[in-house]
Amino acid sequence: MNDQLRVNGNRLIADLEELSRIGGTQEGGVHRPALSEADLETRRWLGNKARAAGLMVTKDGVGSPERRPL
Repeated sequence: MNDQLRVNGNRLIADLEELSRIGGTQEGGVHRPALSEADLETRRWLGNKARAAGLMVTKDGVGSPERRPL
């Protein structure tokens, strides 16, 4: 494992806040039932983040994203 890897706390919080808006409820939770528009948007969001990190995104037989290094 690379000892120089560090969590960017500000980026993590920003990503979690952005993700929480997809399917966010007035009570402060999230509601993203499987295959709903909110679920599909979340999958697209995750795929975009993975590609931006240099990963190749594919889907398995049931549509779940798989992330692999290029």
